Amino acid sequence: MSDIVLVTCNRWPAISASDAELARELSARGHNVRGLPWNGAPIGAFTSADLVVLRSNWDFHHDPSGFERWLDEIDRSDVELRNPAELVRPMLDKRYLNGLAAAGFRTPITLITENFDLADVISWTDDHALHQLVIKPLWGASGHGVELASREDLPALADRWRQDPERRPLLIQEFVPEVRNGEHALVFFKGEFSHALLRAASDDFRVNSQYGGVTSAVTAVDPSIVEFGRKVEAALPEIATYARIDVVSNGTDHVLMEVEINEPGLGLDLAPGSAARFAAALLD
Repeated sequence: MSDIVLVTCNRWPAISASDAELARELSARGHNVRGLPWNGAPIGAFTSADLVVLRSNWDFHHDPSGFERWLDEIDRSDVELRNPAELVRPMLDKRYLNGLAAAGFRTPITLITENFDLADVISWTDDHALHQLVIKPLWGASGHGVELASREDLPALADRWRQDPERRPLLIQEFVPEVRNGEHALVFFKGEFSHALLRAASDDFRVNSQYGGVTSAVTAVDPSIVEFGRKVEAALPEIATYARIDVVSNGTDHVLMEVEINEPGLGLDLAPGSAARFAAALLD
């Protein structure tokens, strides 16, 4: 019997409804499963386990340096971490999208600004003829700090950023209007496609549940979307034990929105058989 920890966080310490399906599968196979918050349990509770799985550590972006230190401590120990720290660490910063864009995947047109130089940002929007923009922190999760803005909003946003004592670097992207029709979340285990979810916005442009977004299982997904996600997943530095590839499509063109290999919601409670596939990938 192995001791398996599903990593949660102080804000949401309980194992999620989705991950409860995984816990049941692992328990049925004879393993001891418990949920522990990365920022609320002693490090020894993790390093003494056989397997640590990053699952609902959804508040990591509120203390990114603390989370990186935690990752480092786990990485220095003998415990097996999934996904591994060397895969997770570079993808905590959304600059990774630039690398995938350079590899030929369509992503939203993106500008990274460290100091919100207003003239440079306005020049960039004009160069790309952008009028609606999405502004988000380079470190972020669950739609936290993400805003929809127009070109005319930029001076006020720059002023507000300068008054913020943290002044975190920002990602400024074109707004992809098709996101209002929903975002396909493609789930892969060890490189194999498992299932698809549709994350649809409600009154907000964000598809995250805390903003009214609704997630449902997709029984028949366009094969070209799955193939696009498969190619993205294959472009990662190594095969992830689990990955969620978020894609927006207008029917002919697919746009990569995010690659989630740290703490993605996987909708295991929505897709029959997916928890068993995840358990098998973890134990393989």
